[in-house]
Amino acid sequence: MDNPGVIIWDEAKRLIARQETSLDTLRTRSLGVLTAGGVVAAVFVALNGRVTHHPLLRLTLSVSAACALLGCAALYAWIQRPVKVEFAHDLSGWIEAVRERKITDEELTYNLSNHMEERRRSNSLKIERLHETFGWMCGAFAVEVVCWVAASLF
Repeated sequence: MDNPGVIIWDEAKRLIARQETSLDTLRTRSLGVLTAGGVVAAVFVALNGRVTHHPLLRLTLSVSAACALLGCAALYAWIQRPVKVEFAHDLSGWIEAVRERKITDEELTYNLSNHMEERRRSNSLKIERLHETFGWMCGAFAVEVVCWVAASLF
């Protein structure tokens, strides 16, 4: 069996890499939702040019849809803003300790694994909050679509 410290270190690296991928994917998906919102708005604005029997209702629904799209844009900006997450750390102190033989391989592996776990826990809450924000963004997109569809029916 491998050294338990090495197994833990490998798992710590994998979990941090997964967080980084999750954040990148989330930001890409949020761009997709915002783009879809813009396309939906463009299509329904073009369709809503006809005269109707309920102009005030159509106007209300159209304004609501536009506000929902603005909400999507604001949530997108929130997701894209720089967030202090750490996926790596300064190794200079560890390199120096190994060079001067002040630390054993096992201690090094343990300490690095412990630091990576602390970073993972710290990042986790921030990334979860961004995922919640993405959920709200998807909700705003759904409201936009429903409003535009309803506006085009009246």
